[in-house]
Amino acid sequence: MLQGILDTIYLIFIFSLGIAFEIMTLLGVPTSNLVVLHMILGPTLEFVTYMFMLFDPSVRFPG
Repeated sequence: MLQGILDTIYLIFIFSLGIAFEIMTLLGVPTSNLVVLHMILGPTLEFVTYMFMLFDPSVRFPG
């Protein structure tokens, strides 16, 4: 059950990040900041997934 919840949160997060990226591009906001943000958030998300795997061995990476 935890796996399904994590997958859903992950998908919603990635989807909303993509939409935010598109909107900011349309508005003319410099997107180089978002690339840096993505580089920071990526490893953070992996770390959180690792922590979940420590507590619940049945949890695997989304996708």
